[in-house]
Amino acid sequence: TAAKRTMAEQSDLGDYKLYTLPEPVTVAARQTKQMAFLDEKGVRYQRLYVVPVSPWNDYDQEAAIDAPQVVLRLENKKTEGLGKPLPSGALSVMETVGGLPAFAGEQAVRDVAVGESADLMIGRGMDVRARPRLVQDKRANKTTVRRTYEVDLANNKSIPITVEIRHDPSVEFFKVVSEPARHDIRQGQVAGRVTLQPGESRVFRYAVRHAG
Repeated sequence: TAAKRTMAEQSDLGDYKLYTLPEPVTVAARQTKQMAFLDEKGVRYQRLYVVPVSPWNDYDQEAAIDAPQVVLRLENKKTEGLGKPLPSGALSVMETVGGLPAFAGEQAVRDVAVGESADLMIGRGMDVRARPRLVQDKRANKTTVRRTYEVDLANNKSIPITVEIRHDPSVEFFKVVSEPARHDIRQGQVAGRVTLQPGESRVFRYAVRHAG
C-alpha cells in the first residue's frame, strides 16, 4: 500500500505564512529536500487563447504573426477549489494525452494571494488563427489619433474556445472608444474576450484613441 503523503501545516505570522513540517528533517550539505504543502483536487480553471495587440505595430499583412498564447487562468478562491496563499516559484503543467500524463509547459509564477487571479502561459495554440489588422488610422484632434483594429479569428478545433484580445494601453491619453463588449484589465492590458464554436470564424473590431 502507498504511504500517506505528509503535508506541511500552514500558519500565519503577521503578513507572512509559516509552514511547519510534520516531522524533523535533516538537510545534509549540498542536499535538497522537498515537502508538500498543497494538495487540492478539482481546482477549476479557464483555458484562454491570448492575442496581444501593440499600438506601435502597423500590422503589415505580409509580416508573420505568432500563434496565440495558451493561458490557464486560475481564480484563487475557495469557490474555485483553491482559496490558499500560493508562494512564488516554478510551476509545471501536465495534461493527459491518450490516457498518459504529458508535460504541457512551465512558468515562473509570482506570489498569488487569496482572492487574486493567476495567468499561466504554457505555450502556443494549435489550430487557432488570430491576425490583428490596423484598418483605420486618422487624427482625432491636435494631440490624439483614433486607430481602428480588426482581429481575424478562426477556431479549427473540435471544441469551443475563448480568445482574449489584449491591447497595450501604455500610450499617453489612451482610451477605448469603441468595442463589441465591455473590456477589463488583465496583466496591465486592456482585455476583451470572444467565444468561438468549432469551425467558427469571426472578426473582433474595436477602436482606441491615444497621443500621436
